Amino acid sequence: MSSLSDECAQPLDIAKCWLSCLGQTSAAGDVAAFSDMFASDGWLKDILCLSWDFRTLSGRDKIASYVSEESRGMTRLSRAGLHDIEVELSSTLGPPNFMSLPLASDGEGVRATFRFALAYPPAKGRGYVYLVQDASEWKAFILMLSLRDIIGHEEPSERPLGIFPDHATWEEVQARRAAATEADPTVLIVGGGLAGLSCGVRLMRLGVRALIVESDARIGDVWRKRRTYPKYMSKDKVANQLEQLAMGEDLVVWTSSTLLPTPEYDEETQRWTATVDRAGTKTILRPRHIIMATGYGAPNIPHVPGADVFRGVMYHADEHRGAAPFAGKDVVVVGAGNTAFDICLDFHVKGASSVTILQRSATCVMSVQTSDTLLHSVAYPEKLDIEDADFNAQHMPVHFTFRLVAAVGVQKQKEMDRELLEGLEKAGFRLTWTPDEDGEELGVVGFVMKRMGSGALLDVGCGQLIIDGKVKVKRGEINNLENDSIVTNDGTRIPADVIVLATGRRPTIETITSLFGESITDTIGTQVWGLDEEGEHKNAYRPTGQRGLWVAMGMFGHPRYLSKYLVSVR
Repeated sequence: MSSLSDECAQPLDIAKCWLSCLGQTSAAGDVAAFSDMFASDGWLKDILCLSWDFRTLSGRDKIASYVSEESRGMTRLSRAGLHDIEVELSSTLGPPNFMSLPLASDGEGVRATFRFALAYPPAKGRGYVYLVQDASEWKAFILMLSLRDIIGHEEPSERPLGIFPDHATWEEVQARRAAATEADPTVLIVGGGLAGLSCGVRLMRLGVRALIVESDARIGDVWRKRRTYPKYMSKDKVANQLEQLAMGEDLVVWTSSTLLPTPEYDEETQRWTATVDRAGTKTILRPRHIIMATGYGAPNIPHVPGADVFRGVMYHADEHRGAAPFAGKDVVVVGAGNTAFDICLDFHVKGASSVTILQRSATCVMSVQTSDTLLHSVAYPEKLDIEDADFNAQHMPVHFTFRLVAAVGVQKQKEMDRELLEGLEKAGFRLTWTPDEDGEELGVVGFVMKRMGSGALLDVGCGQLIIDGKVKVKRGEINNLENDSIVTNDGTRIPADVIVLATGRRPTIETITSLFGESITDTIGTQVWGLDEEGEHKNAYRPTGQRGLWVAMGMFGHPRYLSKYLVSVR
């Protein structure tokens, strides 16, 4: 490969040469040669190709150790049997090209995407590689291998014809399918939000009987009942599109339905016995898999001393249905995250007499304009197909992303939002950049990846209201309530006719333990979401440790692309 270090070498030639060597070392099962194809500080990101899990390894030694682990008498590398590796030329990501990646190398590297096949399981995959020059040779700084389709179980991408051999109508065929699914679902999906629907669509297209149970009376109600949503789409439009997704994909959904405690798993039959309350009628189901797609847990409602003497209105942000009824009232919003800012903005616009935000802990703030420039427009430019954009967004190892953000990203954000941030601090609003105590400054990216956005927000206008004094800021905790006010822990009295508790929701694991019992944590651990030591999300879209139990959650992008991997390992 050293001959390709010549300045005249083209990205396509460099990528083809490196990938050819990848195929040769994989065919030979040569662990030493495989690990030597990486830079000394290179990364391997494996999504279901070398194991049935999500793994990220850093450094040649860890990569070599991983691919040399034995299973059924073969190493991971030999068992996977990568072959038929071909450079992608026609996707919207474009052919191989030179590009710079901070902290990866001093000069330009080569970025390429490629397709490949696996011997075990017999499957097709898609890969990403970023090559850098190391001692006059091209080495992988990042290599991602992701499974796309198991051969014989490919997810169809073409439109169905809609014509059937027995001349049945589409409606008749779907009615038969729905009846079979309701009688004997292979997969029970708990939750009819975006995560649950995404998994349902994937499974339906693969011909797997999937039944979705949703506690609300109508798909999308979880959005219709929310506060005004701040960006891109209104809450009602999101809700309606979710409903249209369920209808357009002919998903089998039971609304006004809940899973009851406590499902039991039979190791011999590899099936659950689960009871669903469907609008008051209890039905026993025996699915092979249960996917928990319920999002966060119940509203987090703190104990507030004096709540019984408060004469005003107090409710959790989850119950906010609009501020119009409270025009002319004194409002206090407890909390300082995205929800709190949205609700404060709503109250101000709808004519509240006063709006005060009670900030209990520091918040990471980014303007929506800066977010568009630094994050959204980079990850999801209009020129990319959504599938290519999702794929591209996956390739970067999380811990390396954190290094980039700490070295470059946060400072860029601070400079772009300088006026907003200085104004907020001057108004008494406390800012932070670290999602962990005494951790690195990782900004909004760190909060999203580590805490699914909790403690951070994208400002769409409330920040300026705070700077202008139209929304007041008080830092502290509630000590107690009086009949017409909040008293904070430093003795400050804030007049209040309305108190909104924008205090977030309980952890997902609490929902799971409420249904499956506290002992489930002995098998799956005590955390859902968050990151493991390799930077992969705990328990989400990957094996949980309990056979037949899965979790699907996350922001808009997560269910869209991660659902494909979940149904692959079912």
